[in-house]
Amino acid sequence: GAQVSTCSQIGALASCDAEKTCQWNSISLQCEDHPCFAHCDENNCKNDPNNKCMWNTNNLECEKAVCTDYKNQLDCKDNQCQWDAAKDPSCFEPDCDATTEDACVNLGEKCQWDTSLQPPDCVKTPCYYNKTECVADPDCMWDDVCSDPVDQKCVPKRCTLDSHKTQAGCQADIYCVWS
Repeated sequence: GAQVSTCSQIGALASCDAEKTCQWNSISLQCEDHPCFAHCDENNCKNDPNNKCMWNTNNLECEKAVCTDYKNQLDCKDNQCQWDAAKDPSCFEPDCDATTEDACVNLGEKCQWDTSLQPPDCVKTPCYYNKTECVADPDCMWDDVCSDPVDQKCVPKRCTLDSHKTQAGCQADIYCVWS
């Protein structure tokens, strides 16, 4: 059935992000439909390759899923969230607070062990977003050279002052030009 969105009528970031069918566009500074909202059936909703989507059985809509939506450890971990049965809610966004490499890796793709830091530390993975959030982040780019949507992902831009702090470092990368 046809779904009616009210996202464009929301004018504030916090109000927009609180809506399960909306997302904030940080470039246009407007509230827009979340990509999950476009799915009209449960199967397409659950199998979206680029977005965490969840089927709402009450209003029969596809909504963006957040970690606190997952009620069991398996679903939580499968969706790159962190599980702690002692906390309520038990499933939450990873805070990347692990103190060992193994513990950090076990938190999933949203966290990574950064050996460039002294001492090495567990940090949030840069550019771990869906396509809309990725394009909105000036330090990230959507890698869609693969035609298979499953292989497309958000990656750090190759040629930034963060990736190449010096002219020599930039020029050593065949993909970058110092300007």
